[in-house]
Amino acid sequence: ENDVLDRYYSAAKKYQCDYVVRITGDCPLVDPNLLDQLIDLALNTDADYCSNVFYESFPDGQDIEVFKYNVLRKAWKEAKLSSEREHVTPYIIKNTDVKGGGLFTAQAYESDSDYSNVRMTVDTLSDFNAMRTLINNLGVNESWDVYTSFILKNPENFFNQEIVRNLGYLKSLKNE
Repeated sequence: ENDVLDRYYSAAKKYQCDYVVRITGDCPLVDPNLLDQLIDLALNTDADYCSNVFYESFPDGQDIEVFKYNVLRKAWKEAKLSSEREHVTPYIIKNTDVKGGGLFTAQAYESDSDYSNVRMTVDTLSDFNAMRTLINNLGVNESWDVYTSFILKNPENFFNQEIVRNLGYLKSLKNE
């Protein structure tokens, strides 16, 4: 339960994949076009790790990470902190050249504007109710920016926007 890094590594090893694309189950409206852009970035640059989480400019719920299997294997072997085991990629991120590390090459993907204050993930009942409102109004096939615009234009329907991003990871860091 507390070693999600091991679960990811075991699955990747079993299926002998070259790359891992990480999106989380609490983010049901990840934009497939954004996902394709991150995959293309990884393949075209040959970076070890590509993501839109380095500089949180996309809404919470649109977090995408693409990394090579050998990067995951190295993290699995070397990550020691509980926060690095429970949350899969902190070891990788802090060891990228983008964050000043020397183990992995990385590419950061950013939005043209800062939407980091927009939340479209499901961690609480308030999040669930917000997502239900979003889906009931727009369905499940819109782009991230259409959902974002709707949330920003209808703040009275989205009481979850004040919830702190990545609270679970922040709690893990505090416990260490």
